[in-house]
Amino acid sequence: MTQQELIVPHLDTSLPEPPAKLEQGTIILDGLELDEVMHIGSNAVVYRAENAHGEGVAVKIFDERKPGGVDTELATHATLNGTPGLVRALSMGITDTEVPQRFVAMELAPTNAEKLVLENGVMPEDVLLSGISQVAPALREMLSARLAHMDVKPRNILVYPETNVWRLTDYGSVKYLGRQTVAKTGVDETTDIDHDDFGTLDFGDISATLGYAPPEVIEARPTPTSDVFELGATIQYLATKELPFGKTTKSLSIADVLEYMQTLLKGDPQPISHLREDFPEEVGRIVRQMLSPTPEDRPSITDVVEALDVAAHKV
Repeated sequence: MTQQELIVPHLDTSLPEPPAKLEQGTIILDGLELDEVMHIGSNAVVYRAENAHGEGVAVKIFDERKPGGVDTELATHATLNGTPGLVRALSMGITDTEVPQRFVAMELAPTNAEKLVLENGVMPEDVLLSGISQVAPALREMLSARLAHMDVKPRNILVYPETNVWRLTDYGSVKYLGRQTVAKTGVDETTDIDHDDFGTLDFGDISATLGYAPPEVIEARPTPTSDVFELGATIQYLATKELPFGKTTKSLSIADVLEYMQTLLKGDPQPISHLREDFPEEVGRIVRQMLSPTPEDRPSITDVVEALDVAAHKV
């Protein structure tokens, strides 16, 4: 599949009500035909689809009732498309349907990291370190564009098992961070972005996955090391099939949040070495640092990239 330059589409009006789910066989634009629903999220539906060349793709069609979030997600694709370790978008546009909606068509991966663990158990050390060493630099690239992913977890990591290529996906929770905030991290801001393409920053609209989200995300105060925490929780799950701070849920009920925050603020996750003796001790140490409840006490994403790279080359 060829990769083209992506231009963020804009709709003049937002929808007052959620659009009806599109039927299998609907052609949304230029021969792009929808097949089965793969996932229904809070602001979009993801379909398996086929393009005009008969190639399988994933198509995400957005709920336009939150246009600012859609702007940010599409702008992230347009800005960072082609970055190693990030999902590849193939096209984006507006559906040629009765109710126009914006969409992005992306590569269709065989599986994701969560499914691999659920089906096969904990990941072999070499596979995990090789894969996560592709995702960490991608997060560094996002931060160089002053973007925080905000929902790093195994389900959002696409995996191609035959080549062990890993790519981070789902920009539905991405937030644009201020220049001063990112400058403090030491990450070079090398990505040239058009700020007008991004939606208005609204921390009150943050979604989080309990089990992976750090305290400041739950409190709607994301920082440049929020993704570092989530990456640490992801590594621990893939290595042990257990989360460092309990079960995962998208529920943000008061009871769930209070229980999760109390566990987080204790700041004492079970070390990976207590659950898996064969895992590299140096990786276990940095993961424990990544899981600090205090953002300033976590390593920078650059430190994480370097540590993982060293560990991967030892395997």
